[in-house]
Amino acid sequence: MLGITSFFSGKSFLPLIVCLLCGLIVGWADSWESVQTSADKVQSLQAEFIQKKHLEILSEPLVSKGEFFFQAPDSLRLEYNSPVRSVTLVHQDSHKRYIQGENGLVSDSDAQLSVMRHVLKEISLWLQGNFRESANFAASLDPGQKIVLTPKKEAIQSAIDSIELQLAQKPGIIKKVTIYEKSNSYTEIIFRDISLNDSLKDSLFQKLQ
Repeated sequence: MLGITSFFSGKSFLPLIVCLLCGLIVGWADSWESVQTSADKVQSLQAEFIQKKHLEILSEPLVSKGEFFFQAPDSLRLEYNSPVRSVTLVHQDSHKRYIQGENGLVSDSDAQLSVMRHVLKEISLWLQGNFRESANFAASLDPGQKIVLTPKKEAIQSAIDSIELQLAQKPGIIKKVTIYEKSNSYTEIIFRDISLNDSLKDSLFQKLQ
């Protein structure tokens, strides 16, 4: 339980980065106030995830695996381990991304970095339950313990139709994220082995290790 191949590659960047949402507990489907109150209790989170990218032209989904780390208020580590390793580090005002090259991980200075920086700010809001403060997504609480995010801006609408979060019963966890994209494709992210409020070192968000 608990957001195709390379996390921040080309058009796949936006669908993937918005996946890694957490900081909610049971009762979140009652009101936005309960979402916010519950999210305030989550100071850190780490999890493994399996991601399945479904394309109309493929009979089987593209599968990738990785790890996700969060520490309030805005530190993130997004790491894909297979099939292609990549690591994105966010700490305070620092945003760095590394991708697997012939000689190991190398710094990626892709032009998408400016877009990545913008979306990562949104993720920090969502991780803390501040869905209504997002300038990029409108959020609704739906029956069946779901939160649905709809893009407000045309730039995001061109890549994403909507994002559906299936909430879990255990405090602080969502169990699945589904991103409905254009061209009849969608991405599922299933989270597992989740730990809340463990002590995480600052270096985890600053160095490759």
